[in-house]
Amino acid sequence: MIDVKAILGALRAAVDAGSLPEPVVRSALAMANDPVMMRQAGRILSRLRPSDNTVHPVRVHVLATGTPDPFQYFLHSALVGAGVLPLVGLSEYGRFELALGSATFTADGDPDVVSCLMDSSYFLPADWDPTDVEALGGRFESRLADLRGLLAMAVGRSAATFVLHTIPLPAVVRDTVIGWRSRTALTRLWYRLNADILGLAQEYRQVAVVDLVGELAETPATARDDRLHHFGDIPYTDGALLALAQQVRRVVQSRLGLSRKVLAVDLDNTLWGGVVAEVGGHGIELGGLYPGRSYAELQHTAHRLHEQGVLLVLVSKNDPDLVEEVIAEHPAMVLRGETFAVRAVNWGPKPANLRKAAHMLDLSPESFVFMDDSEFEREQ
Repeated sequence: MIDVKAILGALRAAVDAGSLPEPVVRSALAMANDPVMMRQAGRILSRLRPSDNTVHPVRVHVLATGTPDPFQYFLHSALVGAGVLPLVGLSEYGRFELALGSATFTADGDPDVVSCLMDSSYFLPADWDPTDVEALGGRFESRLADLRGLLAMAVGRSAATFVLHTIPLPAVVRDTVIGWRSRTALTRLWYRLNADILGLAQEYRQVAVVDLVGELAETPATARDDRLHHFGDIPYTDGALLALAQQVRRVVQSRLGLSRKVLAVDLDNTLWGGVVAEVGGHGIELGGLYPGRSYAELQHTAHRLHEQGVLLVLVSKNDPDLVEEVIAEHPAMVLRGETFAVRAVNWGPKPANLRKAAHMLDLSPESFVFMDDSEFEREQ
């Protein structure tokens, strides 16, 4: 349970000291899913200006088809949570296309990242005809062509990374269409539009597209508050803006080379169920029905990461000969010996083993993610 008052107090202290918050506070921000707290945190952090040159700032500029102001606070809290100092700029209201096409974002030159905050109004005309839904397909294609042309000009004039996102179809628009066939046709056209938006990332190396629609399907937040939309042209709810800011954070981390490169994992009650030294290799829970199925799924997930270039490191307080036997011979074991770049199976302290593994791989420990069922080991 996150202590909101303590977190906000720590953020104020960091701002007053002119430094990034402590790692434990940044970790709390990175894991937070409370839009209210994250907006408050962002307001505090928007005043952060470190007093030394040890922190490399990242300049993020927001272009929006509606009101961009609330989004900046979620960007501040999400990016500081990743250990990044964000300098966020906002384009003037109502100048989305002009700013994107001219690529004049700031007086100081190129930002590192341009986040394009878009809503349905960019593609959907105000006077659309619900009795001729199919005609919207041509409108969507025309507006997408306009966006593609603006992006082509922007990437030709700027070295920034441009972050776009898929766009939710507002419920008030969908529910306006009475006939089920027509409603299905509208949804089909909208899905096609979002697929084409995702395709822009394949056309331009400087363009990244995040799937906001997919994120909202897994997030307990509605996409839009119609009252705020009509009152202040605010495109999305705070929950949706937080989900989008967290995805922009991932793009920024990738651009700055801050993505994690190593997954270090424990064995007992992490990659398999049970303590192998107590139950033996045939007694561990792995594969089959629950709970062994859950451990097998975790191993499959780790293997998929490995196939994409993530290094796997084994860190376990265990008998190395027994572990070697299980890894090599257990029929449900997915992660075999050759999967691991480093195996630190001994009775030594895990922090020391992690540091040694980092040295062997010539990587910083900060590039590691450590997975262990023991809270004590994680805290160490």
